Order: sequence, then C-alpha cells, then structure tokens
Amino acid sequence: MAEAGALRRNRLLAAVPRAALESVAGRMTVSAAMRDQVVHQPGERMDSVMFPLEGLFSLVVTDPFGSFTSIATVGREGAIELAPALGSVPVPTEIVCLIGGMIAEMPTDDLRMLLDASPPFRSAIFRYMGARFVDCVEVSACHRLHPLEARMARCLLTTRDRIERDEFPCTHEQLAGLLGATRPKVSLALKTLQRAGTVIHSRGSVRILDPVALEAMTCGCYTTIRNAFQAADRPPR
Repeated sequence: MAEAGALRRNRLLAAVPRAALESVAGRMTVSAAMRDQVVHQPGERMDSVMFPLEGLFSLVVTDPFGSFTSIATVGREGAIELAPALGSVPVPTEIVCLIGGMIAEMPTDDLRMLLDASPPFRSAIFRYMGARFVDCVEVSACHRLHPLEARMARCLLTTRDRIERDEFPCTHEQLAGLLGATRPKVSLALKTLQRAGTVIHSRGSVRILDPVALEAMTCGCYTTIRNAFQAADRPPR
C-alpha cells in the first residue's frame, strides 16, 4: 500500500488530482530497487506500470551474440513500460536499475481507469510519451553523428536532470552501454571531460563540477531533449 503524498515525487503521478490518486494508492505498491538489479526481463508479462520515485532505470536491448546497449533511461520524470498498459506490443527490453531508488507500481487496470477519469493525467501521459519519442530519436541520431565526448556530456547532463543530483554512481561499463561505445574509448572521453574541469570520476562515481561548461561541450541534442521534457511538465494553457 502506498501513500498518495509519496507517490507525487514522480512527476507523472504529480499530475493526477489528489482525490483520483488517493483512490488507487491503496492498490499500489512501493519497493526499493537496488543498483544493477534487473526489474524486468524481455518477454515477462507486465500487469503493472512502474513509476520511479527516485533513482535511474535503463531499458537495455541485447543481441543474440551478447552485445547490449541502452535505448533509454527513465527517472522521476516518467514511467516504465507504458506501451503494454496502453494496449501496444511489449517492448523487448530488459530493465536494469542503474541508480538505486524507490519505485511505485500501479496495476494496469487502475492506469486505464485513471486515463479515462482524469484528463490532466491523460494529458500528462501523452505529453510524456511525446517527449520520450523526441528523446529516442535524438539519442539514436546522436550516437550515429556526434563525437563521443559530446555524447557523454549529453548523457551525464540528462542523468543529472532525471535524478536531480550532481553526483551519482556511474562505471565505465555503464557509460559504454549508455553510449554504445567501448570501455577504452569511454575512458579517453571521460579524461577529456575531466581535463576540461567539467566532471570528476572516482571510484565508480561521477560528480558534475560545472554543468554550464559541460553543456557547452554537448552537440545540441541535450538541449532538444531537455526542452522536450520541460515542455512535457507544463500543462497546456
């Protein structure tokens, strides 16, 4: 059983009118996800939608040869696996916790009920899905077109936005998966960012020292993604 007040730490759930959220909170569960925990395997049936209250989660695709890459990350701004709840085909991804935190689960039947009963929530969901589409398109193009240092700067700033912290655990292996690059290349790019005084990496943790200078090192994709999610947070006039 979850408390409606705690659920509003997630920005999508914060868009639900209080009375409507309280009506389903008793059927929701809140649990802790630990770093590196796999919270969903491809092909598993999902009868609920996950709403991170903190932490960061990665949607990972693995090919038949064992190579893997992250196609998206989700934090407090969104939800995980909305597509099956909305009647679409399940996304064939493994969901891995990159940064530990609490996560709330809402039964899909309750989600559909809220979509019908709460126009503000329905609007927030649709705006979020639009921002997520922009995110996926930009990241895909960024991986193909832009230098690794710029992609890393974009990735670190996006993570900062989604967990609202300047320091967070992040290994070379995780960065390699997020950026579709090898660990040696990730190490070289990270050293470039450190020499510029924008970040420091030590003992598996990254601390952003100068977000303004780090943003100047991005390729512009970061600004597009940030603006899309900021717009998703604002209800239409």
